[in-house]
Amino acid sequence: MSGSFLPYAIQCAEIAARRKSAGVREHLQRRVISLASIASTAAFLGFLGTVLGILNSFRSYGSSRSAILADLTDRISQAMVPGLIGLLVALLAFWFYRYLCGRLEAFNLDMENTIVDLVNRLIVYVEGLRSTDPVLSIRTLFANLGCSAQIECEL
Repeated sequence: MSGSFLPYAIQCAEIAARRKSAGVREHLQRRVISLASIASTAAFLGFLGTVLGILNSFRSYGSSRSAILADLTDRISQAMVPGLIGLLVALLAFWFYRYLCGRLEAFNLDMENTIVDLVNRLIVYVEGLRSTDPVLSIRTLFANLGCSAQIECEL
């Protein structure tokens, strides 16, 4: 390995890690956005069901007023059920959307920290290769990378 190749290899590793991170991030965000679409349309569909149920409850009757009112209130109360279900689905979907957005931000931060850690470890490795005393540089390298003492004893 030539000395000029190693910094280029570190840059290539950083670029590849950032590209893969961006691909995973995009895939996860696409799924979260579909959850936001469910949250926005569920309430409207529930209200549409309520409106259709209320319109359906006003049919012509041929019986007494008290029987008509009792039947009408029963049908209107049944017409409210789709609206309540739609609101419940919309609220749950919105809550999960907000939760997953927060988790996605934490994941993005963790990916960025991992990429920086990878680059730093590669730089330490390259500097260890350039050292004049190979045994000392390998021990320093293992100590900087957090390897166990068992590896150092094998040197």
